[in-house]
Amino acid sequence: MGKIMKKLLYVVAGMALLFFTVSCAFLSGECVYPDSTGTIAPAWVCSGSAEGLNVSATGYAQKSSLGRSFMQQMAITDARTKLVRLLAGKDSTVIQHATGTTTITIKDLEKTSITKSIFSPTGGVYILVKFESL
Repeated sequence: MGKIMKKLLYVVAGMALLFFTVSCAFLSGECVYPDSTGTIAPAWVCSGSAEGLNVSATGYAQKSSLGRSFMQQMAITDARTKLVRLLAGKDSTVIQHATGTTTITIKDLEKTSITKSIFSPTGGVYILVKFESL
């Protein structure tokens, strides 16, 4: 077998192993970190919700040289953006202001809180944020 064939065999075997690892995680229903495939993550990282939470979303920020605090703020912002999209798609009973309107305001976003957070193996951060008033 020539050198090229051996290298090709190694590449194919490596790709098959990667495919098998990722497939097993998906078929078993386990959640894997999106930024670290093959590493099992808590279910809330994939689903954006945790038991007992009505409306919640998971935010993500990749590893940054600006530090963990910056990363956490970016992940919180990402989660809140997802919450706004989620709430905007809900029926009119989700947010009822005294005026009867259902617009989402900055004041509404103040009713959010961090429920869970975790750093992935690659150094990114995932944060689960819930909407308090529901």
